Amino acid sequence: MNIIKMIDNFNKSSKGKVLSSILVFVFSAVLLATACVAYSWFVKSTNVNSGNLALTTKYEAMNATFTSYYINDLDTKTVVKGDQYQDQTTGQTTLDVRLLPYDMTFTSTNQYAPVVVRVKIYDVATNYIPAANETKYVSLVISRKTNLSFTTSAELDGYFSSIGQIGCYSNSTLALNASYSTIYNTILTQYRADQNLMKFTTYVNSTYTKVGFLDKSIAYTSSDFKVDENSKTCLVLYMCFDYNETLAQSYAEQETGELSSNSSLENKFDMLNDISTISVDFN
Repeated sequence: MNIIKMIDNFNKSSKGKVLSSILVFVFSAVLLATACVAYSWFVKSTNVNSGNLALTTKYEAMNATFTSYYINDLDTKTVVKGDQYQDQTTGQTTLDVRLLPYDMTFTSTNQYAPVVVRVKIYDVATNYIPAANETKYVSLVISRKTNLSFTTSAELDGYFSSIGQIGCYSNSTLALNASYSTIYNTILTQYRADQNLMKFTTYVNSTYTKVGFLDKSIAYTSSDFKVDENSKTCLVLYMCFDYNETLAQSYAEQETGELSSNSSLENKFDMLNDISTISVDFN
């Protein structure tokens, strides 16, 4: 099959509107540049009501701030930090979270795709602060926009919830002022050892099933409370967003067919965000 026909077939795929593919001939004298096409999530602070990703808590007095850590350059593999900022257009507090495109050809590069998000929760009610040797639990409930799914149970749609997986953790050993790479690699180590990662989508008996929310209970102690640069105390939690390799490959094969198995082409795709809220519920 010639390249024109292959590209034409790709463009006619059912999810073409959310699929971004870069097709590059591989020549021995040419170095391939890594495509940094990415999707962005906009994480809202607790006092903003929005249709995008919002963090809510059981008590309005509590509030939270987000920081993301990720790799956006595969050449340097440098971990960069994303802070909350005020969007000049909408006036909302946002956090730019970038997940590298899933690479169907050079799959080894997908190990650098995960995004670590640190959540600092302030003004935690006194009854949820553990005593010296006590362990308490907090739940992170991650919800998606169920109205965005438009496919049947026989196929995957082009949203993060179709092929993504999430880990949630506490880590008392990490200092707030640790280096970006230390934070990223420490949480990534926990994530890769986690045998109970959460997924919205499962595949059983040739049928895809997608739940509306994920609920993760996290143990924490007094050591998980840190004092920030402004001398304010906060409970620190971490999340890791990544691709589920099996689901990602299934989506790639579904969308690109022959293109995904052609080693002479570099193929990548991005998924749209459909995560709506992260709710913090103290047990």
